[in-house]
Amino acid sequence: MNNEFFETKINSKFDKRITNNDFIDKLDLRQSNCEKVWSLNKSCFNPDLIKNANTIIVGTLTPPNGMENGYYYSSNKNHIFSIIDKCLNTNGKFLSLKKQLLLNPKSKVQISQIENALFEYKLAFIDVINKAVRIKNSPNDNDILFFSLDYFSFEKCAPYQKFICTSQNAENCLLRITENKNVKINKDNIFVCYQDRFHFNINDWQQKLK
Repeated sequence: MNNEFFETKINSKFDKRITNNDFIDKLDLRQSNCEKVWSLNKSCFNPDLIKNANTIIVGTLTPPNGMENGYYYSSNKNHIFSIIDKCLNTNGKFLSLKKQLLLNPKSKVQISQIENALFEYKLAFIDVINKAVRIKNSPNDNDILFFSLDYFSFEKCAPYQKFICTSQNAENCLLRITENKNVKINKDNIFVCYQDRFHFNINDWQQKLK
């Protein structure tokens, strides 16, 4: 399939790009500028963190730079760790841990330290996407052309937990996930706190991360 086939998806609504892994697996990307990627849920999902968490921060799909570093929200331009520091008065703890990971990408030691900090503050991360086709090296949601949803990870979540989605796309997909009978999330506990510079509001984050 050539690039024209995939570029038609760029103009479609994000949740209209949802498909299944079988469809993605059968796509021939050899004549395109696209790639198939698994979500970091495949390698970083930690059931102990999820069980312990009061608040789960939900994204769509970790950008290529973050995947190279080996953990959620570890891309150079992402500010989630700084936001957590500011809202929870951690004295820069999370940003410091992120910087250590950037110096040692995919380090099991550094990732374990991040997870320990998340456990301490009863936080966790999950992406809504399971597997995707996206334009190579693009960090943008709009360049995610096909994707499947990760129902399995959210089946491990509980009704009392709070979910902070970092974009409207993430929220829309999470609401689709809650339609699965095995997912016990309470829709009233789903919120959106944007992190992009056009919609970011620190007061929203402080209120939801309490």
